[in-house]
Amino acid sequence: MFKKVLTAFLILTSSLTLAQSSNVYLSPEAESIPFDPLTSGLTSTEVGPAIRELASNSSITVSPGFTWGRSGNAPTGTYLLNDSVPSNVTGRVVPVSGGAIMTIFVATETVGTWVLAIQKRSGASFVEIGTVTMTAQRTKTQQVTISVTLGDELALYVKTGSCKNPVVGLIIKGST
Repeated sequence: MFKKVLTAFLILTSSLTLAQSSNVYLSPEAESIPFDPLTSGLTSTEVGPAIRELASNSSITVSPGFTWGRSGNAPTGTYLLNDSVPSNVTGRVVPVSGGAIMTIFVATETVGTWVLAIQKRSGASFVEIGTVTMTAQRTKTQQVTISVTLGDELALYVKTGSCKNPVVGLIIKGST
């Protein structure tokens, strides 16, 4: 029995990595090992079907694939950089469709009060799609749901206040 449970566990953990693949291999033993779906949100009662259910319900997470930063002082109106390019010149392109920004995480060198704005390109300009307010904080993680989709170009800037050496990341979920 221990061998069957261990085999199912290994299959489950490796299959989660392959969730986007339509070629998820399941051992025949996984089909008959009981699975309790009570706290998982799944409906399957065997490990094999539960793995297939996970694979069919999964989406790609670009996490934390999107990061921005700026070295030195960043006063009001300062765009954060994508590598070394200001994000209003060349933003980060969203590589997933039907996506949403789920988490925004921010860190700065010093405690400060300022507002970060997230923008999406619309033609030749950018439109604001979300903000994070830092109130006497050095770090912050904020849960959000901001819709984005394949090809959207994102830029970040200091809307009000100022900060020093900001680093910002977004966790985006979507599918390919």
